Amino acid sequence: MSQTYPIEIAETKAVFYPKQQAEDRWEQALERAHLKTYTMCHCLSDGNECKLAIRRIRSGYVFARYQDTNHNHRRNCQFYGPSRGQSGMQGYTRKAVNVRADGGLTVSLARGLKAPKSEVENDAPPNAPRHGDRAVRRDTMRLGGLLDLLWEEASLNRWDRAKPTYWDVRVGTALLRQAEKMHVGRLTLDQALLLPAERSRQENGKTIEHQRNLDVLAFARKLNLRPIAISPLARYDRARDVRQIHQAPLAERNASYSLGSGRHMGCLS
Repeated sequence: MSQTYPIEIAETKAVFYPKQQAEDRWEQALERAHLKTYTMCHCLSDGNECKLAIRRIRSGYVFARYQDTNHNHRRNCQFYGPSRGQSGMQGYTRKAVNVRADGGLTVSLARGLKAPKSEVENDAPPNAPRHGDRAVRRDTMRLGGLLDLLWEEASLNRWDRAKPTYWDVRVGTALLRQAEKMHVGRLTLDQALLLPAERSRQENGKTIEHQRNLDVLAFARKLNLRPIAISPLARYDRARDVRQIHQAPLAERNASYSLGSGRHMGCLS
């Protein structure tokens, strides 16, 4: 079970315990410390510093782990993650995924968010061999790898029996918070990311998630971007889906991925 531990502001030595991290004083402390200092997670009792960068996003402040430090946290800590050599990141070079000075990530996609200027241009990456040399690491990341990275950074790959994870707005919010920290070119991933939205109970009404998707689409049209949509896939229907799969462009046929535990996600660009 993921657990929240006390966090210390390095500059002032002030320690905030989990219950205090919901108070206004906590937000004020982060605002003063942002861009000036870092924080330390107290998940370990051996005196080792688990540094965290303070990052400001649209909804407030979040923490980002420094490069190759996620495995230094206690296993039940909310900031724990497998080391690069123990995760799917071992298949990529630092050109594909690199940690920024502010704790965010820079991701180099095999197929960029910016659409080609003409229909004649084709920037689709060449097909990679299914059984290539495992020692060869990629300099760019495809959509499947990006989905895995988002899922892992949001800690959705960790099962908690006390809090089973079902697809709902909370999962989309967790993915969105991580997308805000991922830089693709001059953009952050959230600026081109479409997520499922609940229907409004009011006629012709729009939920916050629905309006955000509309804003993303308007932004994509303005800058000629290719949005990335992440959504749970509908249940398989042979009569319907076999015909649609044969008719779909090749890039879309390879754009759905299984994430285990009987759950599947679609990731289209």
